[in-house]
Amino acid sequence: MKKIIISLCLITSAIYFPQQAYGVYYTRPNVNIKFVDSNTTAEQYLQKALANEKLGNITGAISDCSDAIRRDSNYVPAYMNRARLYNKNGNFLAASADYGKVLRLEPTNYEALYQRAETYRKTRNDMGAISDYNKLIDKNYRTADAYVGRGLVNYNMKRYSYTLKDLEKALELYPKDSEKYNSTLVLIKQIQENYRPYPYF
Repeated sequence: MKKIIISLCLITSAIYFPQQAYGVYYTRPNVNIKFVDSNTTAEQYLQKALANEKLGNITGAISDCSDAIRRDSNYVPAYMNRARLYNKNGNFLAASADYGKVLRLEPTNYEALYQRAETYRKTRNDMGAISDYNKLIDKNYRTADAYVGRGLVNYNMKRYSYTLKDLEKALELYPKDSEKYNSTLVLIKQIQENYRPYPYF
């Protein structure tokens, strides 16, 4: 069991924070922004948030994102970054709410959908997570990661046959010998060794 938990951590660490690979909303911070006034734009507040994050002031960065949203309630990058910062602080419920707001503004923002699925999984909103992962698979967006995420939800629900099916499907999609491929392969082997899978109908 301990080995499986370790492997779960490896998998989730590989897929949980995709900003480096999918960095649409994570822009280079302007660390010179120190003063704001009534004319400060939502984008400038966001730049200030990123600067605060770079300095390690996550609480201040979240506050800056909130200021950006107050300036423009439809400013998607502020919601995306505030959700990411909430995730960083372990506030997954607040993060999922922000991703939900993004999806109301941009229904085809599949990165927000993926991130909401991940926060749902973290908070054990199993059916919400599975629903979001299913949509991602249907839209062919981050498909392998979505199979892994759905597999981990099935694992949490003790549906080990479904877990293995999803992880094996992800294995087919990941490039061989990549970090995610190898982590998924290890996890599959450990589940096979420790559990006797059975189907759910």
